[in-house]
Amino acid sequence: MCVSTAPGRQFLPVGITMTVVAATLVAACENPQPPGICGAIPNQTVVVGETAAVSACFEDPNGDLLSYGVTSSDPRVVTASVSGSLVTVKGVAPGTGVITITAKDPDGLEAAQEFAVTAEDPEDLKATQSLGDYVKRSSPNRPPKTKTVPGWDSYWSDPVLGGVSLVFVIEDHFQDPDGDELTVTPASTDEGVVRIESFDSHSVELVTVSDGSASLTVTVTDPEGLSASKTWGVTVGNVAPEPWSEARDFVMEVDEETTRYFPAFIIDCNIGDSLAFTLSNTNPTVVEARVEGSLAHFKGLAEGTTTITMTGEDRAGLTADVSFVVTVANNRAPALVDTLPDEIEVTKGDRLEFVLTDYFVDPDGDNLTYSVVAQRGLNDSIKGDTLWVTATRRGYKYMLVTAQDPDGRQAWQETYFVVEDPEEDSQLALSIDTGEQPGQGPRVLAIAGSVQHYRARTGSVAWMAAGRAPPRRSRALGSNSS
Repeated sequence: MCVSTAPGRQFLPVGITMTVVAATLVAACENPQPPGICGAIPNQTVVVGETAAVSACFEDPNGDLLSYGVTSSDPRVVTASVSGSLVTVKGVAPGTGVITITAKDPDGLEAAQEFAVTAEDPEDLKATQSLGDYVKRSSPNRPPKTKTVPGWDSYWSDPVLGGVSLVFVIEDHFQDPDGDELTVTPASTDEGVVRIESFDSHSVELVTVSDGSASLTVTVTDPEGLSASKTWGVTVGNVAPEPWSEARDFVMEVDEETTRYFPAFIIDCNIGDSLAFTLSNTNPTVVEARVEGSLAHFKGLAEGTTTITMTGEDRAGLTADVSFVVTVANNRAPALVDTLPDEIEVTKGDRLEFVLTDYFVDPDGDNLTYSVVAQRGLNDSIKGDTLWVTATRRGYKYMLVTAQDPDGRQAWQETYFVVEDPEEDSQLALSIDTGEQPGQGPRVLAIAGSVQHYRARTGSVAWMAAGRAPPRRSRALGSNSS
């Protein structure tokens, strides 16, 4: 399935690895939207000393996983804690308190919803009324909810591959506000195109059968018969490879070697399909070009120019290609004078200055120009040889700095900013340790940690989605590095 957020035909800096491409896309293509509320939580009644549980009902338009926090307006009456999206309230003394649940995405955007909890003295309950019946009566059943998952509209699979298995994960698409176990019922409009192989309460496995189109509908039902459904189109049939980005001309020296990664330029949208890569070279006396797997290798032989065409062919014989000009000249790439630290620890609001001539130099004395790619939370500006970076958001932030000479030869370095926010940290510590926040009276705050998971379609972006840093690299582009 094509990744719908791919930028199409962007020019990529020559030789930048897929790690850097992924980071550039993450920094440039994000369109953050705050979480939304997908359903109201009814007011609750609990017995003093007992608990009740409800599920927060939020959905994120960007498909981000959310972290949750919860506060009580009066912890002397009712307390609250959260684990994942499950909120547990406990009656402390007779009275009523307001519970506020907040959902926050990895970019700090958040939404909140409230509900009231009344704690009752058990002596006031009728002797014949069991606690189970009471809790059930005070917590009306709510129907399951669907989750917004961008890009889930159609699958492609190549019939020349035979049956291709597609797995649909229920928890990625549905949520029950009451935490009920759901019964799953899948249906295909044409089992001759897409067959339902197996299913349970956690997933549905599909197998493609032949060319054509069908619709898959998955329905989930709670124990009281309330349900929710989602429908997707599934298309089985070969689609041609396509350029993912246009290759850019570059300059190299005699005897210099460099590589290019084919999937950075050409992709195939069929699930399970693979491409065979070839090269054509209009002037092999200038550049030696060869293919090894997914890598194109180039070596400068003599001064001059040549046109290289990279071609990807799928198993059905359909192709796509990109072309670029390679110039072999007596021009050396920028070099690294010093390297940026692996990590730079700063406080939110700090403004750092970098004199880039301390990090890059051109061996030929060419004037260099500089550019920066940085994640949100780092505001950058460049004037001449000086870079300023201001930390505006807490978190772990990536930055890539590139130096380029007049012929387009480049060198780059990357680093990570660890941005702390002492004010936010101190308020969180105060809330957890004392149950109070300045200016708001007694409160109780519990925040459940959340690890963001992302089923990446390419391994190259998995480290960014999981919030981890890949191995750092700094190099001159077009040098003896892959």
